Amino acid sequence: MIKDILDNFNKKKFIIFLVGITVLRLAIGSYLNLSDDEAYYLLWSRNLGMSYYDHPPLIAYLIRLITSIFGENNFSVRFVSVGMISITSIYISIRSPTIYTKVRG
Repeated sequence: MIKDILDNFNKKKFIIFLVGITVLRLAIGSYLNLSDDEAYYLLWSRNLGMSYYDHPPLIAYLIRLITSIFGENNFSVRFVSVGMISITSIYISIRSPTIYTKVRG
């Protein structure tokens, strides 16, 4: 069953779907208020440190980078998470056939 799915995998349709869902997430996310965690990450990005009590610092660095480019708004804070989700999806789509063939032998 998984082999059939991987054999019929259409990369062009996947990229179109991924771009569409990413644009939709960014459009909707720019109008919604920040959640508690997102506001907390924004505070971290205002005062950068080498580490934080409960998380590593990469999220703060990325939010600081994006907010310095686009300004401090809901879109910039959410751009980091939506971008990372898209990058992770692309990585999984590239690696899954390789991993599957190694497991199946």
